[in-house]
Amino acid sequence: MNSNRHFTYLDYPYEVTPLEKAYSFSPIPEGLEREKVPKVLGLGCQMWGEYTPNLTRLYYQTFPRIAAFAECGWTKAQDKNYDGFRERVKNTERRWRKLGYFNQQPSYAKQDDTFTLWQLPSQVNTIGNSYVIRTDDGQIIVMDGGMKEEEGYLRGFIAALGNRVDCWFVSHPHSDHIGALTRVLENPMGIHIRQICQTTYPETLLDREPGSKADAVSYYEAVQKSGVPTVEAEPGMTFSFGHTTFKILGIRNEEITANPYNNSCMVVKAWDPVKSVLFLADLGAEAGDKLLNGPYREELDCDYIQMAHHGQTGVSMDFYRTVKFRACLWPTPSWVYNNDVGGGFNTHILTTIETRDTMDELNITEQYMSFQGLTKIE
Repeated sequence: MNSNRHFTYLDYPYEVTPLEKAYSFSPIPEGLEREKVPKVLGLGCQMWGEYTPNLTRLYYQTFPRIAAFAECGWTKAQDKNYDGFRERVKNTERRWRKLGYFNQQPSYAKQDDTFTLWQLPSQVNTIGNSYVIRTDDGQIIVMDGGMKEEEGYLRGFIAALGNRVDCWFVSHPHSDHIGALTRVLENPMGIHIRQICQTTYPETLLDREPGSKADAVSYYEAVQKSGVPTVEAEPGMTFSFGHTTFKILGIRNEEITANPYNNSCMVVKAWDPVKSVLFLADLGAEAGDKLLNGPYREELDCDYIQMAHHGQTGVSMDFYRTVKFRACLWPTPSWVYNNDVGGGFNTHILTTIETRDTMDELNITEQYMSFQGLTKIE
């Protein structure tokens, strides 16, 4: 068996043994005498684990290189083709993702029918929620958009993608979700929005949070004056953009009087043949429990979950324990993430550390925090 460590040791980093190098390996050593060739029975690839900290890292090191070594073992050298291998491994990579084997490593397969997701970084040291999606056919979708102070960054990001938004999903009218969009609607400056999907709050619901009502009313007035077509969200409603589907799983819950705006967030799931994301916005515990006991329970499972209400005082910990997911998106500033407003780690009143502990309990190691910078998921 040929186990040349310069090619086949899976514990070596990708910088040392990238996928293409792994695929180039031949079990028959160059220059081997012809009469000895039949004695080479195959190859071995070792994943030495003494310095591997956890199962996630083991999977990272092993997949997709294990497939490259398999093909090296059963394919004649003259029949190998790296580009062809990358195309063939596409469906295998999808199965790995569903099984949880493929997470933080880059995709080497030609996944040309999946969307790109950006979690936009915090531009001001406060809460906010802003996501941009580009579908496989180039359509642009925005989720919320963040604070009014983040308007400039958002405008620049959309401009770089063509200054067109094919659908803008608005979860609820809190200022940290609709502030930037309100400014864009008031003065587009070249941005063309084809439609807005929202769950409109009636006057009775708006009145339940007097401190938030003015921003909400300003947003609704800006939408009306802009002339942008709006779609009133209904549970079960779907939108298709290329291979990507968006489905409304929850809208306003006027019967829930606690935490009224947050508990009436629109919940959206996006998916394609490769991956899925559940956007919870600022959903509260009561509305989260309603979702768990509602008709869309089985559709809550996903690959990526956006942490409700910036990861604190959102859905219950039982919600996270019940729904299946493998990675977290945190639209969260550092002081919320650490529950620290100046007195030290976990000295404030926020519940973020409980959420973080729950993610550790669930062994969710793939986590992306907006305060750490721009996140791009392909």
